[in-house]
Amino acid sequence: MTEAEREKLERQLTFARGLQIETRILEGSDVADTVVNFAPLHGVTRIFVPRQLKSVMRSWFGQDFVQRLVNLARDMQVTIVADRSTRRATS
Repeated sequence: MTEAEREKLERQLTFARGLQIETRILEGSDVADTVVNFAPLHGVTRIFVPRQLKSVMRSWFGQDFVQRLVNLARDMQVTIVADRSTRRATS
């Protein structure tokens, strides 16, 4: 992860914590599987993930991360969140 990517991630975590959302940093070779296995053990029923528009997200999580997460998270609600900070104003 580059320094800029690390800083962006830290800003996002700080934002979530400011909203009193509990955050955790997980480690695993398969991110979707790691998240789905962690969730029921800790009472998680809802997962928010960014829509994968950028190649950076693909390099972090793998090309099919969101789809795999949705497929694996059968008893959880998965909300895919758009990144509005990169949207361009339309004329």
